[in-house]
Amino acid sequence: MKGLCAAILQRVTAKVVRHEQQGTQSEEIIYADWAVSAEGGHSIVRKQLGLEFLGETRDAFHLLLVDAEVSGISHECGHAWGDFGTRSLMLRPTEDKPTVSFMISAPIPELEQAMKSHGGFVELVHAMSNRKDIEIGEIKWQSLWRPNIRIVKEYRKGRIFLIGDAAHIHPPTGGQGANTGMQDGLNLGWKLALIHKGLAGDSVIESFQEERYPVAKEMLARTTNTFDTILKDRQDGKKPAVVWPALYKQLGVNYRRSSIVVDEQPALDPTEMAAYLPEDNTELRAGDRAPDATSLVALSSDTRAPTSLFNTFKPSRHTILLFEPTAELIEATEATLASISKGLVYVVAILPLQHASSAVSSSVDEVFVDTGSHAFSAYHPAQQGFHVFVVRPDGVLGAVVKDNVGLREYVKRVFA
Repeated sequence: MKGLCAAILQRVTAKVVRHEQQGTQSEEIIYADWAVSAEGGHSIVRKQLGLEFLGETRDAFHLLLVDAEVSGISHECGHAWGDFGTRSLMLRPTEDKPTVSFMISAPIPELEQAMKSHGGFVELVHAMSNRKDIEIGEIKWQSLWRPNIRIVKEYRKGRIFLIGDAAHIHPPTGGQGANTGMQDGLNLGWKLALIHKGLAGDSVIESFQEERYPVAKEMLARTTNTFDTILKDRQDGKKPAVVWPALYKQLGVNYRRSSIVVDEQPALDPTEMAAYLPEDNTELRAGDRAPDATSLVALSSDTRAPTSLFNTFKPSRHTILLFEPTAELIEATEATLASISKGLVYVVAILPLQHASSAVSSSVDEVFVDTGSHAFSAYHPAQQGFHVFVVRPDGVLGAVVKDNVGLREYVKRVFA
């Protein structure tokens, strides 16, 4: 992207340069209501918006990243030798066979020497793998990578947003980058879709920064700490004991502090509202990742084959879970959701096995029987009278409430 102007009133104007296969270039002007920068740590959009990328660059550690044509090894799996904290060689197949992506950790002088010639690179690979049968052809791309630990304070300027590495960049320790970037995109995507269609208010789009910034900030701190520990062990002559914390699975990433979620349960202590929750967390709160539940049988199914909640949640709609609802609750839910387009919400009633024969209004979209009690166990607040759970399009619990009063509050906060 060559140039980009921030939105003036209701429009973003972007000048894009296309690089053709023949080596020629062409310019195109694109007009859009919104723009999202997902172009990585070197984001041109971020620079042109004047958003400062706060943080530091570490020069004491480098990685050699290379894409090259390779034969003599399987392209059906990855390959690794050595230890990341000292000397390591990792090969990852790509879709463009026979091209393979290399990531090499070694003393900086060795990496710099390998970049000087094809022969020098081959020599390093053979020495680190002890595999001279690995044949390396054309080197298509190479770069010497240094750790950057940076984040922007603002994910949005006008009608332009930053996600992924354009907004935050960090060491690779813990493997948090891809998941964090995709979560940025999914968090923004459903909100932007509602805003673009005129179905949500400004508070929804403002919650993107509010929800995602704390996650990235904590992620930078944690991955940097892990990275520093590995480097210290390396400098002390120790073999780094690399054990990723369980929370790096990101199943505990949450938005409990968000202004658009609604939770009628007793208030939490601030220490229970960290962006990354520990694996042993047993609380289920609005803002948490909505858990799965298996062994559900849909009463509408002819085969009565078991299914799960994860098969029910969709990124294009909200899912309203009503646990053992009364006729009055279903009727009130229908009235609250009446002004929302049918395709944007999906209402599910969940019944315990002992009440599988209970009559449920046809106004709900689906009725599940919880044959294994997995749903009532996973959504345990339902056993304390919190019968309504709202699952957002990004798989996050938007509300944990007792009845239609709480549901109305959630609808008020999210839908215009």
